[in-house]
Amino acid sequence: MIGQTQPPVLIYESTRDELLVQRTRGQTQDKRRVILACASTYYGCLCAFALGGSRTRTRQLYCMVMQQKRSRFVWVVAIVVAFFFFIDPFRLFSGGRVPTARVDRETQTELASFASSAQAAADVVVDLLRTSDVVLIGETGYASQHVEFAADLIPVLDSAGIRHLGYQYANTEDQPLIDDLTTSSTFDEQLARTILFNHLSVLGFQEHVEVFRAAWEVNRRKSSSDPPFRIIGLSNQLNYEAITSQDDIENPEVMKRVLASGVPDSVMAQIISSEFLDQHVKAVAFLQIDHALTGFRRQGYEEQLRAIGFDGIQRAGNALRNDYGDRVVTAALHGPVQNSRSRTGYGYPTGSVLENAVVTLEDGTSIGFRTAGSPFADVPIVSDTLTADVDGEVTLSDYTDAYLVVSPIESLTAVTPIADFITAGNLEEAVRTFPGVSPADATVDDMNEFIAGNARSMAEIFDEFR
Repeated sequence: MIGQTQPPVLIYESTRDELLVQRTRGQTQDKRRVILACASTYYGCLCAFALGGSRTRTRQLYCMVMQQKRSRFVWVVAIVVAFFFFIDPFRLFSGGRVPTARVDRETQTELASFASSAQAAADVVVDLLRTSDVVLIGETGYASQHVEFAADLIPVLDSAGIRHLGYQYANTEDQPLIDDLTTSSTFDEQLARTILFNHLSVLGFQEHVEVFRAAWEVNRRKSSSDPPFRIIGLSNQLNYEAITSQDDIENPEVMKRVLASGVPDSVMAQIISSEFLDQHVKAVAFLQIDHALTGFRRQGYEEQLRAIGFDGIQRAGNALRNDYGDRVVTAALHGPVQNSRSRTGYGYPTGSVLENAVVTLEDGTSIGFRTAGSPFADVPIVSDTLTADVDGEVTLSDYTDAYLVVSPIESLTAVTPIADFITAGNLEEAVRTFPGVSPADATVDDMNEFIAGNARSMAEIFDEFR
């Protein structure tokens, strides 16, 4: 087994985009805790966020008080803080597993009415491209409905004359393979798996294969004179072999070797610039949400990079907005976000205000809207993690230019593991390029179980919203 000697750990690239290194299970007083060790090879810094439940906060408060027990003032402050956190006298949040925000019935009715008459999500993306050149779709990670939306969007884009989809989950080095795959006479599923494997050896999920299949299906209906729909790989090959211990992720010299081909956010921004913006080609890019944010900027990422020797690096979306202004916009997909007030470490982006407005929509209904000028524009983002390094209140219109709902969070399901993604033929390469400390003794079954376990772990998080 991989990682079974560790405490419960999930390691992600860039906060949530790619589940990476270790996953084990444990219980604390019958509650499952998830510790997010943010293996941010996507920003060159692997940093840990321990996101526990209320018992964790209680222990932290207790330690703080005991260290300063001579001060009665500290005791008073601790009692007041505990009162507001646990009692919540103003009822800003309610609920046990996932915090929710209270909204009066009249407002909630107005929001639900707006949602019920909103455009379809795919139509909103096309509409955004009438006034901008590139739409960065920000997805949660590991949600099957989000990846399925990317696949379903491809024929809609092609019908609208948009023939490019930038895809984070493929490497730019594999562009010839991607073009061959999507334009061949028959669909080669094994080649699609190879492209995913080359990007990340533990990215064995069927929904990503279906994105490539969707482009192939569009192209096979075209005549030879029609321009093909292209999927453009936006990522670069990272040198994970340089990581030999957990300490290496905080070692600037090691991380420089890992990121020798470039910091992924910078690579993404450069490819989107050269392939689309500089050539005045309209396109959509499908990215994990942290990379896709254009106007909303989190300083912590840049500070973490600077600390390990990478100065002047921004998130891809931030860099593109700086260089191209409103030619680049963000469309965020509705999904859970980090929130340390939830016992799982994840909560609703707007404290369930959006969720309550869309949960009554018919199954299979998708909606989207530009946030500015909408009834949701001034709804606050309540995630303490997202707003930790931001001064003042952050609203939905501050966070994203448009919002897309393809499923209520309570209905999200995890991506589908490919049972034989790792085989005897690629095991050695999978171990060699494992995104973290190499599991040298791992078997084929270990690696495939690791991939399946990642999906199960995300499914457990989604279950908390049901």
